Amino acid sequence: MLIAGLTLGLGIFAVFAGIVYRLMTYGDKAPAMPAGGVVSETLPAGAKLISSTIAGNRIVLTYEHAGGTTVILIDSRDLKPLGRLELRPQAP
Repeated sequence: MLIAGLTLGLGIFAVFAGIVYRLMTYGDKAPAMPAGGVVSETLPAGAKLISSTIAGNRIVLTYEHAGGTTVILIDSRDLKPLGRLELRPQAP
């Protein structure tokens, strides 16, 4: 009975310690925004957003335009572009 009580007490203490730790370190990892909070990415005229997805710390945007399709990867923590993939139709 004593061992079960001590184990339960230790478990409750561990949960509260984890909550206090998360509360104390919550503001330390705030995402850094670019100056002015504006991110610009150049797209062809007439481009249309056909898909947007969030996966972990990445935002994936898919655009369709006259020259094909463009996929842009953005880091959601600081909104910096990570990569760009241009998909063009194959010439006959």
